Amino acid sequence: MNLEDAIKLYEKNITKLAEKNGVEYEVMLENWIQKFNEFDKITDKKGFSDELESYNLEEKLSLVALTINGSILIVSESNDNDERKVRYQSIKIRTDDSKNVPEVFTGKIKDAIKISKTVVFENIIETSPIIKIKSSDDFNWDEFENVADEMTREFTKQFEMIDNQTITRRLNNLEL
Repeated sequence: MNLEDAIKLYEKNITKLAEKNGVEYEVMLENWIQKFNEFDKITDKKGFSDELESYNLEEKLSLVALTINGSILIVSESNDNDERKVRYQSIKIRTDDSKNVPEVFTGKIKDAIKISKTVVFENIIETSPIIKIKSSDDFNWDEFENVADEMTREFTKQFEMIDNQTITRRLNNLEL
């Protein structure tokens, strides 16, 4: 999905995110566009270049998904027991010293997660529309921990920087 189509499709979601974070729509849109573009840069660099419109749970491909609020989902290909390793990073806008910490689990993906246009976890409250899914057939089970760690660090670093340059800066200016 190209950026213009995504903005039209998710305009209401972006408006809600702006209201939730106490900033104008334009500030949230700028934040959202930067994360949308950064997602492509990071995934392309790691070999996740095939964009998917939807994802069939029977497929063996690894994937990386971006949710509307900037959370990241990294899923390995399935092993012989149909298990996958999953890394979920909810990158929240922080105004204190707390850190974004990823959720990590292994299991049969059907029992833990539903992947379509939404991501739903049994033990995580958040339910967010997935706005972009990219896959790779070169990302295997044994490489998952290292590559997922690298990608999670890179997404967190870049998305926190984007948040600081857009939302946090705007909120700080409102306080003055």
